[in-house]
Amino acid sequence: MNLEKIGNINDHHRINKRKQKKLFGCINQTIKRFIIISTILLTIGILITLLVLLIKPSKHVINREVNFRWNGAGITIAGNTQLNTPCVAIVDYQNTLYIADTSNSRIQKYVMGATYGTTVAGNANGTQCNGLSELRLPSQVLVGSNGYIFVADTGNQRIMLWRNSSISGEIVVGLTGR
Repeated sequence: MNLEKIGNINDHHRINKRKQKKLFGCINQTIKRFIIISTILLTIGILITLLVLLIKPSKHVINREVNFRWNGAGITIAGNTQLNTPCVAIVDYQNTLYIADTSNSRIQKYVMGATYGTTVAGNANGTQCNGLSELRLPSQVLVGSNGYIFVADTGNQRIMLWRNSSISGEIVVGLTGR
């Protein structure tokens, strides 16, 4: 046998084995890196998931509790002998109470804490008529933010407007007289 051929064959096999080791070594290193990186990412993912599940998000709670309470005893703030068939009561933005005192044909105003009301539309003595300063059976009252008072003067079939502190009203809609 030719020793050169045997040496070449052995060298050839050694070279192939070295190439295989390098190739498998690179593949092994790549797989190792992939496994390490995958493990790190999986661990981070699990930690984030746990944090999301364990930490409750803060909720902004709006307190919508109503502070009104019914007073079972009740307090009379207007009435007794002062009103006759009060139909509608409203409160304006200043907590002033307005009452359509229907059978007395007037609108009464009660400021906060007042014992008696003042007549702001109609006759204070309760007489009914169809003049601009008079009402007949008012059924509704509305007070604007400017203080103007609108009255549904049912008996006279008209809507009246009383401007601030005026002693007579204006017909907004309806009949001008009977």
